[in-house]
Amino acid sequence: MKLKNLVVVITGASSGIGRATALKLAKKGSNLVLAARRKKALEDLAYECVKLGGKAIAVSTDVSEETEIKILIDKAITEYGKVDVWINNAAVTVLGRLEDIPSEDLKKVLDTNLLGYAYGAKHIVPHFKDNRQGILINVGSVASIAGEPFAIPYSMTQFGIRGLSLSLAEELSDIEGIHICSIIPDTTDTPIYNQAANYMGKRIVAPGNPLSPHIVADQIVKLIAKPKAETFIERKKRFSKLFRFLGRKRFNKDYREAVLTGHFSLEDTKNTKGNLYQSNERCATISGGWEIDSPSRKIPGSFLFGSVVFSSLALLFTILLGKKRRVPKLLEKI
Repeated sequence: MKLKNLVVVITGASSGIGRATALKLAKKGSNLVLAARRKKALEDLAYECVKLGGKAIAVSTDVSEETEIKILIDKAITEYGKVDVWINNAAVTVLGRLEDIPSEDLKKVLDTNLLGYAYGAKHIVPHFKDNRQGILINVGSVASIAGEPFAIPYSMTQFGIRGLSLSLAEELSDIEGIHICSIIPDTTDTPIYNQAANYMGKRIVAPGNPLSPHIVADQIVKLIAKPKAETFIERKKRFSKLFRFLGRKRFNKDYREAVLTGHFSLEDTKNTKGNLYQSNERCATISGGWEIDSPSRKIPGSFLFGSVVFSSLALLFTILLGKKRRVPKLLEKI
């Protein structure tokens, strides 16, 4: 599919992967509808996109509100006459032990991440059906493969998003021109960690060596040109699949420790609701500043990498010793 003049709606466009994707599509001459809660950040981004050669409008949108999704679609069609691609990308998160997370915060994460995606899909699919074509891209996470301790609400939504994508793809498989796609990236250097709600009592950091948002955005652009069901983006590791293959008990213990040492610093902090209910204009950037050499990273996440190496070696020895063990279908594809 040619990207020039393609009409693309991006939720969560004001920062991170969404912002990076918007700028890359603008360079290709796409017509963009930029959606997020931060109005000024969206307007600034729209201006940047126009300078790069695209067209863009900014629509302040809270995806957890179904009525606002409907308004977003109406404005997109009014401005450009159609929607070719819908990218569900808006997300928030809360970290802490499940019993310590307020129920209203749990609900807000579910409403934004899962229902926000479902609302987008529900209301754009009829438009795609009318045109007999369209691409829906759901930006997910490796948290949809292995449950993430101390980030249970977020992980719940990621499993749900993956289920939404796979199920909807089956439901619409009789319409050749409609594609339902998932991007499933590893930990990515975005501001989501800078503005996460936090009930752990320790400062949050991005674990390991996070991907650049530009890498994920590049894959989204490629996916628009050539749609496929699932695209995994990982940095030299497939720890979630390896750990599950090696055994749930060992995986759970290692992964729990990896998250504790790699996702939280030793620095004490007060509980915060982050950006769950109010957006943060200061975090309207592509990067969250979580590069591996950044001074903001007080805990390097070395335990995580050590666990990955251990798991890889254990898998290799299992194969070399000739133990017959059925490989799950998920692993066969990787």
